[in-house]
Amino acid sequence: MGHIGEQSILICDNEELICWALKEHLRGLGYTVDSVGSSADCIARLEAQPPDLLILDPVMPGVCGLHVLDRLKTLQAPVQTLVLSAHTNKHTTVQSALRLGADRYQRKPFMMADITASVAHLLSGPCPR
Repeated sequence: MGHIGEQSILICDNEELICWALKEHLRGLGYTVDSVGSSADCIARLEAQPPDLLILDPVMPGVCGLHVLDRLKTLQAPVQTLVLSAHTNKHTTVQSALRLGADRYQRKPFMMADITASVAHLLSGPCPR
């Protein structure tokens, strides 16, 4: 992995405030960050230009975020994935995300310090895929 300024992050969450807060925070740390609000837009972006890290909400309207993880496997792109979800009572959602290749799970609401640590950890070494 390259230096922070060279590392790209894509956020996929239908909550605009979450996307905005994460983008502002991560850009402030020097990452290149973009966001999309739907799974369909996320898949299109992954196919066009895979980021170094995908931050994904697995539970969204329309196409389920878990479908993004499934699609990411077929692209065979070395993308680290951090799943963010408020649906902690849906244990199967978290298990499914991890089974489909998510590298780390973070519960919503979250502390920015925890996001910073997760992002740094995931981007600190080579992607195992």
